[in-house]
This record gives sequence, C-alpha cells and structure tokens, in this order.
Amino acid sequence: MLPSTLLDSGVAIDGASPLTWAVAAVGGLTLLLTIPTAQWTVLRDVIARAWRWIPLNVAAWLVGLPFTLLPSPFVDETTPAALIAASFALGGLAMATTVAVVTGVGLRRMLAGGAPG
Repeated sequence: MLPSTLLDSGVAIDGASPLTWAVAAVGGLTLLLTIPTAQWTVLRDVIARAWRWIPLNVAAWLVGLPFTLLPSPFVDETTPAALIAASFALGGLAMATTVAVVTGVGLRRMLAGGAPG
C-alpha cells in the first residue's frame, strides 16, 4: 500500500530508477518473510529443522502469487464486471490452492523428520 499512499501524498515515484527497484525488492522480500518467520517461532519448538518452513513458504507464495495477476492482461474497460470478478476469483482460487499444496506437502515432509532434538 506504500506506493499508492506516497502517490496520493504527492510524492513522485520514478519507475525507471534503479533505486526505486532496489527499495521495492527489499520491501517485497521483507514483506514475504514476515509471516513465515513469525510461524517459524512456533514451529521451531515442535518440528526438527523448522527453519525450512521459511524458504518453503516463500517459494510457495512466489509460485502462487502470479495466478492472482494472470487475468490482468485479458481484461479491459469493455470486459463485463461479472467476467472480471469471475476471472480474478479463479485466479485467487488457483493461488490459494497452489500455496496450500506446496506448503502442505512441505510440512508433511518436515513432520516426517520428527520432533526437535
């Protein structure tokens, strides 16, 4: 939400600037790491080598998130609202399913490793 907030505040964002892309990359990576890191603090007491949850979760989201953006190139201002809603709902469902399957399979493998030593 930061880019739209900055734009609404009158701050100009230079999309061609390498600094803008570097800040966006660091911010995106930080955001992507927050939830699995918080979850790891619970999992580390229950699962051996629980640190693997963090890269597993990040990978799942990196694979799943593009599904939410997939309908974008295929809709425009002439596309009926119901079709837009259905397209993005299906994209969201595909994203959620992908993240659930990847993290679920990964968690099952982690649980097979046993409790922490």
